[in-house]
Amino acid sequence: MKNELKTKNEKIMKNQLIELLIKHFDLSKYNYDCFENIEIKLDDKYSVVISEQDLKNYFEIQERYKNE
Repeated sequence: MKNELKTKNEKIMKNQLIELLIKHFDLSKYNYDCFENIEIKLDDKYSVVISEQDLKNYFEIQERYKNE
């Protein structure tokens, strides 16, 4: 249960970071592939890597919700 909660929280945090990147760099489903891997250090012990695949998945999910 504890690991499931941790994984869920990490996914939420990753999505929030993706949303910030999208706003800051004006990313869209047409230009997200200019990034390969983005490492965001949250503190000395923890960092998050956002991959091109993460961005692709995010935009695909957003597109699905728009079409429903």
